[in-house]
Amino acid sequence: MLTVSALAADMRLTDNGAARCVIVVTPQTMTWEGDNREIDHWGRVAGCTPMEAETEKRRRLQRDSVADLALYLGKMSGAKIEIVDILPGQSMRLTP
Repeated sequence: MLTVSALAADMRLTDNGAARCVIVVTPQTMTWEGDNREIDHWGRVAGCTPMEAETEKRRRLQRDSVADLALYLGKMSGAKIEIVDILPGQSMRLTP
């Protein structure tokens, strides 16, 4: 347990109000086709099956959770934490 604590103490997400990190998400996590579809108060999405509507709700929950993480890390540190689809300088790798 001491080793983990020592390593965590050396990690800084920000330095003097400047971000030293980004949040990396898979492509189309933050926006996707159909993102503007309305979910009614019964949890239905127009033009979607119940399973597609559930997938849509989960995508939105994930998107909102990532945005909340960036927001609160920023509030705690005073730095703007960016959300990116891919790290700068990297090409997108497809995994089988």
